[in-house]
Amino acid sequence: MYEPIAWFFKPYDHTITDNVLENEVGALNIDNNLVNGERPSNILDFWFDKGEKEYHEAQKPVSLLKFLINLTTRENQVVLDPFMGSGSTCVAAKLTNRKYIGMELDEKYFDIAKMRVEGSNLTYEQKEKRATQLAIFEKR
Repeated sequence: MYEPIAWFFKPYDHTITDNVLENEVGALNIDNNLVNGERPSNILDFWFDKGEKEYHEAQKPVSLLKFLINLTTRENQVVLDPFMGSGSTCVAAKLTNRKYIGMELDEKYFDIAKMRVEGSNLTYEQKEKRATQLAIFEKR
């Protein structure tokens, strides 16, 4: 199974090289993101990590999003996810030392994303324990 990912950027009147020199963005960090020692192709093979809970039907693996964020941004830059869902992109941004902005209309998924981002420095076991504790709290 595969799912296409759309990549958008604002067009500019000069070259990518000009943009890199002026703004320190606009090119790919390929040398730091080799796949099995090779430059990445257009097809990337990433799966959910063991213990990575799935919350949303369109959720992407955090490992894939970390790869894409590292490929296209530098530390402390801002990552925008206007359709945040369960927050995987924001979790990946936080784990790669990027700032992030996420937007979600569905309050249920917004709350899940908030919980995931706030706990993204925890191990999966700690996250599961926290989720169980929150579920117990909500049942009362």
